[in-house]
Amino acid sequence: MKQKGWDNHMRRKKKAMSMVERTKLEDLGKGLEQFQNDKQWALLRVSYLRRKYPNKFIAVLKKRVVASSEKFDELLALLEKKDIDPGLVVVDYISEEPVKLLF
Repeated sequence: MKQKGWDNHMRRKKKAMSMVERTKLEDLGKGLEQFQNDKQWALLRVSYLRRKYPNKFIAVLKKRVVASSEKFDELLALLEKKDIDPGLVVVDYISEEPVKLLF
């Protein structure tokens, strides 16, 4: 009899765990989608960003520049001050002149 109760307990626990794991995966998927959207947003507005933030690091979150600085460590400090997790933002360096890549 005790074994049956234990089995039921483990089944419920396993079901709950799978719900938690699904939620985590859904959150991760949403975060990755947001990151991709923010990167796309910045790429499409690079000319505007060059004029407004020449030679600066920018942090983009939810299709908005939430911080900018000439120094990367200062940008991180600004994000921390605003209580924004740096892992959730797109960080890019916006050079005043277009960068030419040679392959």
